Parts: sequence; C-alpha cells; structure tokens
Amino acid sequence: MARELEAVGALAINHVPITRDNPFSAETDRINPNRRMPFLDDNGIHMFESMAINLHLAKRYGASTDLAPRGWEEEADCLKWSFWAMTELDIKLWELCITGPARVDPDHPWYTHPVVRNPDIPNRRGKTGEERFFEMFSHPRSAINEARLVREFQRSIGAMEKHLADHLPRQYLAADRFTVADLNVASNLAWARHLGQQAFEPFPLVGAWLERCSYSRPLAPAFETPFMKGLGRCGAAIALLLVLGSDRKWKQDLQTDM
Repeated sequence: MARELEAVGALAINHVPITRDNPFSAETDRINPNRRMPFLDDNGIHMFESMAINLHLAKRYGASTDLAPRGWEEEADCLKWSFWAMTELDIKLWELCITGPARVDPDHPWYTHPVVRNPDIPNRRGKTGEERFFEMFSHPRSAINEARLVREFQRSIGAMEKHLADHLPRQYLAADRFTVADLNVASNLAWARHLGQQAFEPFPLVGAWLERCSYSRPLAPAFETPFMKGLGRCGAAIALLLVLGSDRKWKQDLQTDM
C-alpha cells in the first residue's frame, strides 16, 4: 500500500530494514513491541500487522486516489475481504504451499528447500526440515492434513469466485476499480501460484482477477527490487519497517532462513 500511494505522489516513504547486525532494540520496541514485520511509524502513529497498516494508509493518505473506499458499502467490503484473507488464506495457504506440489515436483522452485524436502541434515540452527515444519505449524506434516488444506482452499476460493461472478461486469472485489481490498487479498493469494496453474482452473474469475491485480498494472519505479522481481505488485511479503517523515536508519536481513 505504501508503494501504491508513493507511486501516485500521495506520500513519501522511507524503508528502514533491520539486520542481525542491528536487530530489534528498545527504540523499535517503542514502535512495535510485537517484534514482527512489517511495522510502521507514521509521524508518531505506530502500527504493526500488514492488513491494519494497509487499511490505515489507504484511509489516511488514499482519499484522493482510487485505493481508498468511497462510502460505507465500499469500506465494509474492504474490511470484510481484508479480514477474510487473513483468516481463510494466509497461514493455511502458506502451509499448503510447502506440503503440496513442491514436495513431488522436481521442477518446482521450492523442491530443494530443506523445509519442503525434509532432509535429515540440520540447518545452521541445528533444526531438521521436519523440526522446522513443526515449529512453524505446531503439528507434523501428513497426507490427511494436506487433503484438508486442499479442501479448505477450494472452499475459500470458491466463495471468492461466486462473489466475482455475482458482481460482473465489475472486475474487482469492492468497487469497479482496484482498492485496498484487492491489494490485501492479492498479497495473500499470490502464494497460491506455487500450487501450480491447475489450482485456479476451477476458478477462472479468481485467476483472471489475480493476474489483473498483480501484473496488469504498472509498478512504481522503485518497487521491483531483485528480492521481489517477478512477484508482481502484490506478490511479495518482505520484512521491513516503514517510516514516514523520518530519516532513521535501521537494517533488515531479507534473506533469513525460512
């Protein structure tokens, strides 16, 4: 959202990454006691949680743009779909991505990742792939759980497909234009590309919508960094502190061990 607003001149942002050499501190804790990324210092307004940050930025800085909701109905839809993305997609989709086709398709970009392939050789922290999986999701991987995740994904995306069909010829979730609702949902659903194109074959409207949101719109000039290249406007989740109206400089290691 910050990049979207920066691209149209609605605000200027300062990305301040945090690294092992300069990690969380008492100063960052004042802004973000939760110690998870991303978080925001908006001229003294401190926020964390990506969806909350996006909704805040859209409302405070996006009123003159297409991104912010116009009226109560659009605002309700933006809130509804943003919370839906966090409860119906997010961690469940991430788990499905690393327990699904990545484990059996040698051409998959994640095929050789230790958490996916589960080698017995520990990583630099002494954790095997299965131990790291359990640490992430609090249960061991299993075919039964994978089948459940597939069913839940199909049910959730089926609901979105129906919503898009019911509102044709409108092409976006909350309005006849790209809004914060589309950005928040697309930033989660973009992970589903790792399931393969077949995941969207039963849901053509959702597939077309995701393509429209992620690739069919111009990127802000500074947005496509090597870390994010190819992921489109909505398809990258990175660990950053966003500081508006500040020149403070912290660092962040983007290549952390998953």
